[in-house]
Amino acid sequence: MARNENQERITVHTYVKGSDIKTVNAAYMRQTCPNPKWGYISLDNRNGDMFHCRNPYLDCNWLGDVDYVASMNIKSRVEDHQISRFTPYREVKKILDEIPTPNGKPKRQNRCQDYRSGEDYKQTIATQVEHVRWATTNSH
Repeated sequence: MARNENQERITVHTYVKGSDIKTVNAAYMRQTCPNPKWGYISLDNRNGDMFHCRNPYLDCNWLGDVDYVASMNIKSRVEDHQISRFTPYREVKKILDEIPTPNGKPKRQNRCQDYRSGEDYKQTIATQVEHVRWATTNSH
């Protein structure tokens, strides 16, 4: 299916459902850890379709499917007013790499979304870990 056809279908569906379309900058979506506290970025985090956070400073080890990771980061990026759709990727990297303050909280509070905390977040992580275990035991 051509890109324009997809875009047209999305437009029609959002109109029918009464929602709107928001576009985001896709830079580093599949390389950024969705951990709401740190969001560590590294090319080493991604291995094919699998994501494994390789943060050398913290013992994160977040595991999941790269598309799921990207969807969590997209949800966070929609609310990010510092990164627009047209922000150059090198500038996006600088923004995302901001060092946390001494009290451990990121300078950019909008990167730490509440929807990724609490019991729902823990259940999501547990589901992703089980998915990864299943995929690794059932691979050839």
